[in-house]
Amino acid sequence: MFDLNKNAAGISRWVILGILGLFLLFFRQSAKSIVYAVFAIGLMLAGVASVVGWWQEHKVGTDDLFSLGGGVALFIFGIWIFRNPGSFDRILNMIAGVVLVICGINWMNRNAGANGSKAMSILSIVAIVAGIIIAFSHAATNWVISACGIGLIYTAVTGYISEKALRS
Repeated sequence: MFDLNKNAAGISRWVILGILGLFLLFFRQSAKSIVYAVFAIGLMLAGVASVVGWWQEHKVGTDDLFSLGGGVALFIFGIWIFRNPGSFDRILNMIAGVVLVICGINWMNRNAGANGSKAMSILSIVAIVAGIIIAFSHAATNWVISACGIGLIYTAVTGYISEKALRS
């Protein structure tokens, strides 16, 4: 039997993913600005919550100043991201690049030995090179956002097709 509510929910999920992917692909700067603003507001709210929690539990003059300092630091970092998203862009690229380089080196070390896979060695080298490029390239953020957009569009199309095939 055809259930309209079930079909509409399934289709709307894939449509929303596809639209989000198109938004990321064609409006990268706007998408980046929205994500940074939401992230900054989240950090500021977390900082305020941490300070309020510290204040309610410990009052002024106790030894647990780490919670207070962390809350203030989160709030200030959130304001800084909100006011200087371009600077955060560079820091984010550096962090993502370093993480990719470390992962590539880790994969290479795990794969070392007599039974190491050539495909895994190639993937490790690609990860290291991509990490270096991302760490030192300002344009890398746009590449990553475009790749995420393409991934969301791919997920939406294949999810819709597989859901359609399962119903048949």
